[in-house]
Amino acid sequence: MWLREQARSTPAEEWSRLVHTQDVEALRPLTLQDLNSMEFARAQAFFAEYFSNPADFVCVIVGNFKIEEIVPVLVEDFGDIPSKGPTQFSAA
Repeated sequence: MWLREQARSTPAEEWSRLVHTQDVEALRPLTLQDLNSMEFARAQAFFAEYFSNPADFVCVIVGNFKIEEIVPVLVEDFGDIPSKGPTQFSAA
């Protein structure tokens, strides 16, 4: 049904839909039913693949702070996570 609706959308509506991601299934809020049907091993494998390598982390810190004060906090919070080296992406 969404594809039929998209075909009738104006360019502005399509742009708005893309920007607000309301039609992206992966970004919709989880429900209790989603959580109850989740396979723990699959979720654990997904996390290990995409979120467990600090070499791929990006940390943005904004505000009034001194670098020499924030670095120890970052080292304490992230320093003991073992790195796997940068992720290699293929063009395939």
